[in-house]
Amino acid sequence: EQDIPPVVQFDVNKTIKSFLKDLKKKNIKYSNDIACETIKLLEKITNSERETALEINYQKYW
Repeated sequence: EQDIPPVVQFDVNKTIKSFLKDLKKKNIKYSNDIACETIKLLEKITNSERETALEINYQKYW
């Protein structure tokens, strides 16, 4: 039997919800700024998933 990897600790939904709240708080109106914030968010998600994958020993996928 294969070992089942642990549940991913990083909650993407929660991260996106807080991201949208932050955008409202910052009162960002320009698409350039929204794009920059979105890129930061995607980097955060990607890095967390990569770290989790490495922890689970899935280096071959990255």
